Amino acid sequence: MDGVLGGSKGAFLRRFDTRKGNQMFSLDIAKAFTKSRWLEMKRCYKLCNNKIAIKKGDPNYEPAYKFDYIWDVICHNVNALALVAKTDLCYDETSCAFNGWGEANTGLVGLVLGKPNITRGGQLCLLSDVHRIRPRACVHRHKLHKKHFKCQGPNEVVLVWHELQALFEPSQHCPRGLFHEKPHITCDNFFSGDDVVNFAANEGFGLAMTCRRDRLPSRMPRKHLCKEKTAVDKRSQAARWMHPIFLLKEHQSGALIQLTTFQSTSSCNLIHVNAVNSNSLYTNRNSPQRREASL
Repeated sequence: MDGVLGGSKGAFLRRFDTRKGNQMFSLDIAKAFTKSRWLEMKRCYKLCNNKIAIKKGDPNYEPAYKFDYIWDVICHNVNALALVAKTDLCYDETSCAFNGWGEANTGLVGLVLGKPNITRGGQLCLLSDVHRIRPRACVHRHKLHKKHFKCQGPNEVVLVWHELQALFEPSQHCPRGLFHEKPHITCDNFFSGDDVVNFAANEGFGLAMTCRRDRLPSRMPRKHLCKEKTAVDKRSQAARWMHPIFLLKEHQSGALIQLTTFQSTSSCNLIHVNAVNSNSLYTNRNSPQRREASL
């Protein structure tokens, strides 16, 4: 009702003001909940300190600062309560529906394609333990981040890696640091590319991801890679795991980069940095029951 009745500074709080002459008082709202209850609800959704927040136009300005504090608290508390962090982490985006408008020229709110029941909203890249829902760090998606790489996905890997640096250092909560060794991060093909692979190799952490067809290793002849899409039929379903190709490269830092390429019902390429100790081919006989079920 704030926008309907004419929003202004502190407009909603005047819905509870019963002083004489206040035309903004709303009996319906006052019956539904108290002013203190409204403030409690608001703090859960919008929790920020405008006095110390970096102002627009200044370096390191965060357009998501109005709801960033709650994410900082969640990650901080999880890390503070943990004795040690697992070295296997996953990194992916999560979406929130929002049909309004974000701050101009930030890209904080926009079209979100491919998400069920969401056409417009915001996204957050969340890094958490693989075995439990324990968020370690997060990055809000927008256009005002420092550009380490041109592509958004690889750039967000660098940003979250910088967020993790504090967890390697001793603190009052964990005298030895949460990570006893550099972790391994699994993410999808949006974050893939030569830039992020070389970055992981130089930094010495592990990385495993599917590799986009337009971000395959730049110096690798395409005839050695499964790049073309294949129609879904009985032949492709039966042969999709046959004859995978394994390509190995030793990075100048000493890290081992591995690309696994095979023809699935589409093209599929997996790329790893310091992530695969060994690999081998194996086959399993399909039981008659399973074969009948698949047919």
